[in-house]
Amino acid sequence: ISISQVATVKFESDKVDTMTQKITITLPESYKSLINTLVKTYQNQYEKQFAGSKVNAEKTSDTEITVTIDTDYKNMSDADKKSSGFYGAEDYDTNRKQLENAGYTCE
Repeated sequence: ISISQVATVKFESDKVDTMTQKITITLPESYKSLINTLVKTYQNQYEKQFAGSKVNAEKTSDTEITVTIDTDYKNMSDADKKSSGFYGAEDYDTNRKQLENAGYTCE
């Protein structure tokens, strides 16, 4: 299984405003018969992990699933913000450092 992710974070007044994460999961051919079950599994997993966000998991080919997570951070509850991983790192500089330390490239 190969997973790639692109996160786009919009800042307003040096604070996180909105975030979009696009996760692409590429499966081996041997998983083709399981793909619909895996789409539902990823949908449920990410809905729980990113409560308060709009999550859409979809089959994009016989061996690929794309999960898109749209988050309106400024309107999330404090509990959902804490579970997002950005709580306490909402300002641009702290957020950028945290993302780069996690292996992301920031542009």
